[in-house]
Amino acid sequence: MEIYRYDNKWFTSINAEFDKTGNLKIRGHDIDDGMESWVGSDEFEYFLTVPKDAVEAFTLEVLKKSFNENKPLGFYDLRDICKDNNIEHYHDWWA
Repeated sequence: MEIYRYDNKWFTSINAEFDKTGNLKIRGHDIDDGMESWVGSDEFEYFLTVPKDAVEAFTLEVLKKSFNENKPLGFYDLRDICKDNNIEHYHDWWA
């Protein structure tokens, strides 16, 4: 399911789904000429997986953070929630 889309000066799409074993998979795809100098390509994909056993803790931390923020949460906010709260996760990217 697409949970975020921006298609104007650049393109971003973020999708979330549960795999067959109950792991939460969040993936994003950006296209922006400005990324060339940062990652060596104008396309960038990134992934975050929260294992089934950690989804409950992750969900509660996301709710806590989102209720106490004045701005929408982004992909890297979700990754940081995992890191800051010792929630098991896997993060990777490629360009």
